[in-house]
Amino acid sequence: MRNDPEPDGTLPGTLPGTLPGTLTGTPPVDAGELWRQLRASARQANVWLALAADYRHHALPWQAGYAARQALRCDPDLRAQLDTLDLGPWQDPAAGDAQLGRPTLPQASALVEQFSARTRACPGDWLTWLYLARLHELPPLATREPTPPKPAAAPAAHTEALARATALEGIAGESLHWLGVWRLNAGDAEGAVTALARLVDVRPLRHGSMMHLGEALLRVGNVAAVSQSDVVDGWRDHRADGGIVIDVNTNVIVAEGLSMPHSPRWHRGRLWLLNSGTGEFGYVDLTAGRFVPVSFCAGYLRGLAFHGDFALVGLSKPRHNRTFSGLALDENLRSRQAEARCGVQVIDLRSGDAVHWLRIEGVVDELYDVVALPGVRRPMALGFKTDEIRRVVSIEG
Repeated sequence: MRNDPEPDGTLPGTLPGTLPGTLTGTPPVDAGELWRQLRASARQANVWLALAADYRHHALPWQAGYAARQALRCDPDLRAQLDTLDLGPWQDPAAGDAQLGRPTLPQASALVEQFSARTRACPGDWLTWLYLARLHELPPLATREPTPPKPAAAPAAHTEALARATALEGIAGESLHWLGVWRLNAGDAEGAVTALARLVDVRPLRHGSMMHLGEALLRVGNVAAVSQSDVVDGWRDHRADGGIVIDVNTNVIVAEGLSMPHSPRWHRGRLWLLNSGTGEFGYVDLTAGRFVPVSFCAGYLRGLAFHGDFALVGLSKPRHNRTFSGLALDENLRSRQAEARCGVQVIDLRSGDAVHWLRIEGVVDELYDVVALPGVRRPMALGFKTDEIRRVVSIEG
């Protein structure tokens, strides 16, 4: 008789998330002690291997698969030993704990019972506490609603499990990172932001977490508009103070009273933008619904990017027509005895000071966007009007 896996990677007659039977003849292992060793140094392949074997012994394949993947990352030569553990589809990206990235999980209640028993037996098991934190916020049954349901409030069991996981994690922020990733995969962008935004001030900075935070913030979505007018060309009559920022998911105006706002960007838990009609770079105080200026830039602002603690702001010379005349930018330039310029200004977010700049002169008067390319020394752009694009060959170094 064949014992083929079900579509979700489990075996017939077993609880999803478990393996049939347990290993025999395996000496008892203190998993809590293994996790303590890993908190001291995560790059211990043999400790991860021992942990995978212990999870397999206790019929915990999600945890076993996680430990096995870490062991393999530390030492690729352990593949043969890992294969002997018979862990099931532990390398399948859609199986195992990847199911925690679903909006619902029918077997959540059964898994909570199983994993709770594990934490009672081994209270130092960081990974199982983390799984419990996610399971406690998942609906037990599938839903036919077009968008995933969101819990009204975090249950006490979720809060306790997350607190235990956070206290036991070996790398600062690891628990919130995975919670944010699972929520994002499940379609809960706002929940992902809630988890991942708490890692902004964690050092060393988790670049992977910030990448997921950026994606979550983009999904939540904010756009800027010059005015709320719905008549043709009506925005021109409200350039001075009719600008708004809209949360496109909720259709709620989160800031108003702006002057031709541009380039809303999320960075490190704040919504930054360019109040172009005044020449000010700053952020939106979402609680008060107002713009907080950080720095004045001598030009019409358009295009915004970030690199660490620095903002890169694009500056343009205003066109001499009705669109740009009569704005507060004119008076702000006169009061500072400055002229509008085209270029890029680098602003230190910690102080608001302009610490560097690039001035562009000649035929180019306007910039439409700015992009940061970390690690690139000599970026090059090719146009379509000359022959260079036909002859240039790029070879990876």
